[in-house]
Amino acid sequence: MKIISEITGKTYPSVEACLAAEKEFTEQQNRLRKAKEDAAKKEKAEREAKEKARGERAKEVEKAYKVAMSVREDCQKRIEEADANYQKLLNEFLKDYKQFHFTVESKGNSLFPSLLFDLNPFLLLP
Repeated sequence: MKIISEITGKTYPSVEACLAAEKEFTEQQNRLRKAKEDAAKKEKAEREAKEKARGERAKEVEKAYKVAMSVREDCQKRIEEADANYQKLLNEFLKDYKQFHFTVESKGNSLFPSLLFDLNPFLLLP
């Protein structure tokens, strides 16, 4: 007589063979379930580690941004101070001498490349 297992869905020649196969099948299912759970735990741990690292790196970016803004503000203040000093000196000079001009010196064989080199930063202004 043949035995059909409800767990494995197969036929076996004896009850002992059926019980042994069901036991093996159950153990295999338990191992697979445990492997899936372990993989899920590992994936969760990796995801949490990445989220933690992301948070830490985001804090670093925010800190760098604050430093950059602080430096930019400091530079802007220094530029404004230098510009104010320049304007003050220029106005005093104009008050005393009525005009002011910059002297342009040739850096090469001709004056034209020198002017292009000297004026290039001004060409980039909006």
